[in-house]
Amino acid sequence: MMLKTARPFSFVKSKIWEFFKKAYIKIYANRKYPFQRYLRKSRSRTEVRNLLFFQSIGISIPRIVGWGQRRNAIGQIIQEFIITDAIPDSLTLDQYVRRKSLSRLQAARLARTLGLWLRSMHTNNFYHKDFHWRNILIRCKEQKLVISLIDCPRGNFHYSTMRSRYLRLKDCVILDKYANVLVDDVARSVFLQAYLDASRGSSSYKKWSQRIPAYRLARFDQKKGRTKVKPLNH
Repeated sequence: MMLKTARPFSFVKSKIWEFFKKAYIKIYANRKYPFQRYLRKSRSRTEVRNLLFFQSIGISIPRIVGWGQRRNAIGQIIQEFIITDAIPDSLTLDQYVRRKSLSRLQAARLARTLGLWLRSMHTNNFYHKDFHWRNILIRCKEQKLVISLIDCPRGNFHYSTMRSRYLRLKDCVILDKYANVLVDDVARSVFLQAYLDASRGSSSYKKWSQRIPAYRLARFDQKKGRTKVKPLNH
């Protein structure tokens, strides 16, 4: 009978490294408000639900490999994680713009895609609440820019009209925090037209083109303690 020889450690180590190059493991730290994890749903479960929702409405996400959670004897979540495929050669939108820059045409196309995606979310009564540039991955595939969404543990469905109005504006403003510094007004206009499904001359466009900068100025630009976006030459 032939005995199988043990794999050398170097082989095992290389396979482990190969796995981590192909997968992204996100571990949730429940240290700040530990008792919330007893009273609320787990963030890993919520994020998986949100990512699958994005996929169902045509928004690109990394493939979910698995997720899990562990509770203690009193039902408090003490460990949780989510594993997704890594997206090779990708950068966050902020990193990509700073390192590689975008042409005006590329910026307009990306802005239109993000506008359509956000419109689709809000049409389905879903609100992201953390739609930052760091949660948007971009890579070049076959000479085309491809974007994907990651990280959405805070998003949720809301059906209250008053709450929805505020969250619609908030999602747009969070995107505009970086956009008003790193891209031109043409791309921002393309985003808003795609989001509203309206022309620049429409009343809705004029109203939102005033509301977004006003709220951004009050929420991010002037509020003490808020990190300001560095311009491209920094």
